[in-house]
Amino acid sequence: MAEEEEKRESLSKLIEGKSPNEAAELVLFLVEKHDFRVLDLCNDELPDAALNDTLCQHIAERALKDVVDMLKSKPITDRHLFSGALLVGIKDIRVVKKYLWKDKMLIQALVELLRFSKIATDAYLLLRDIAVHLLQTLLLGGPNSLFTIIYESDLIILLAEVLKFKLKVVSFFTYEEILLSLIIICQNHQGCVKKCHELKLQDVLLDFSKWSELDSNMKEKAEVASNCINHMVNLEELPDHKKLLLSKFTHHMNTTNKTCKVLETVICSNPVCGKRQPDEREKKFKKCGRCRINLYCSRNCQVTHWRSGHSKICSPPTD
Repeated sequence: MAEEEEKRESLSKLIEGKSPNEAAELVLFLVEKHDFRVLDLCNDELPDAALNDTLCQHIAERALKDVVDMLKSKPITDRHLFSGALLVGIKDIRVVKKYLWKDKMLIQALVELLRFSKIATDAYLLLRDIAVHLLQTLLLGGPNSLFTIIYESDLIILLAEVLKFKLKVVSFFTYEEILLSLIIICQNHQGCVKKCHELKLQDVLLDFSKWSELDSNMKEKAEVASNCINHMVNLEELPDHKKLLLSKFTHHMNTTNKTCKVLETVICSNPVCGKRQPDEREKKFKKCGRCRINLYCSRNCQVTHWRSGHSKICSPPTD
């Protein structure tokens, strides 16, 4: 823990006092150099002041497409580890979420990360956490088409294996994210519910809830997840009062998913402008129609930035 704390403070100090533009350049330099301080971007305890919305936006403008393309590439190498950590660090801003939602190949990339982490050395253990962190981000507020892609992949099988065989993770919070992700997946796609039934996932979850390594809070959440999926699997056999409770629960979850939009302070991508939109979502700004990442407060700023250099690096998302 002391070593992790030192890493966290070191990363924070490196970017402390720097402008978002300078901090973004430094973080990307650390990624390129495979500096292990980058991996701390997966740590939820990294202060918001260190990795704020504006910094995340600057990083996304410079590297989002390349990072996503790297995660989809083969074979899996150290570069996936550092690129994945960077994406986890910036994943919660809406412009990044919307970009990820449109990528039909990303789920398969997460499948490959989970599959690789089963056979890799402990040095790559963080890939499992990275895949789960990114999955939950995709699920919260994601489009319905996402669940069909999940159904057609081996994602549910691999998540079930993590719980069944109690595979190691870097952060125990990752287990909680798996529980929530499975519930969201099941409540949004009947095919996924059927697959969970075939895997006897409710029994896997119940067994996982009894694991001595878990604290009481996590055990309770695993048991709740088991009950929820069991009810979804056996919906036709439920008495009316339990159907009503399940309906209320799924309605609450669906409402939460649809409204899971992080309020951000976004900034105009034209560096000579710098206009901010505090406490508003990025939809208040216009998005570059080609790269789908850069944001502009006006048409004039978009044209100015395009002519001053964005045209040379702007490229569309890779399918």
